[in-house]
Amino acid sequence: MIYSMTGYGEAETSLKRGTLHLELRSVNSKSIDLSFQIPNYLRGMEPTLRKAITRSLGRGKVDCRLSFENEPSSNGHELNYPLIKKYHKDLNKLAKGLGIEGEIEIGQLLRLPDIFVKEGPVKLSAKDEMKVNMALKKALAALLKFRKQEGAVIEKDVMKRIGAIQRTVKMIEPYDRKRLLKIRSKFTKQFKLVSKEGTLDRNRFEQEFIYYIEKLDLTEEKVRLMAHCAYFKKTVRSQHGAGKKLGFIAQEIGREINTIGSKANDADIQRLIVGAKDELEKIKEQLFNVL
Repeated sequence: MIYSMTGYGEAETSLKRGTLHLELRSVNSKSIDLSFQIPNYLRGMEPTLRKAITRSLGRGKVDCRLSFENEPSSNGHELNYPLIKKYHKDLNKLAKGLGIEGEIEIGQLLRLPDIFVKEGPVKLSAKDEMKVNMALKKALAALLKFRKQEGAVIEKDVMKRIGAIQRTVKMIEPYDRKRLLKIRSKFTKQFKLVSKEGTLDRNRFEQEFIYYIEKLDLTEEKVRLMAHCAYFKKTVRSQHGAGKKLGFIAQEIGREINTIGSKANDADIQRLIVGAKDELEKIKEQLFNVL
């Protein structure tokens, strides 16, 4: 069964800080490539999240975003409340001692040094960690379901195109027989012409003719091409995560198609080969997104 590398999944869970929204997006990539957008509050869980995503998804460029619902952005900084209170108390005391009337304004306090402190990772409770992990599992399950559904569409398309290539091989048969008859007729005429003009070693002529016919024979290439197509279909049905393997098989299919085209030297067969090449290119495009 084919799985796509494109997918989307999301989940929500309630933590002490508020409602956490977890979102996963994946697209095609040669290997696993993870990027995270995580609040500092959850930064300590990144290694655990990374390990779980890698184990579940295998391959793809994956973006993982965690955010709290309606949480204002702090850019990773928080107000240093104890220091602000101390500033306020000391300044009011100083103003009273100097006989200055009026209250200290908030704008004055915010201009003082060290008012903001960088927010660091917070140690989550075991219960909150479990909730985050459950949300991740739910999001991963949704993403995998998405991958499976899209993979089914890709599978249907590539199987149809592989079938078209197999039908092309069968369509080549009558043109190939006609082509060989033309070659035989041409050689026979040449043989008769040369025989009239002088002596000719018949045995040598037949050896050369057989050698020439064997060089133009497409039987071996057609058999290999049909075998590669059958193996492609078998791999699609029996293996999960075989995108790279299917890519290698597609290369072998392309090699046989090209060989048939170069050996045929026949307009009708060339026309069919162009169609087969077009089908193969579309298969290769789809395989770029197959897990």
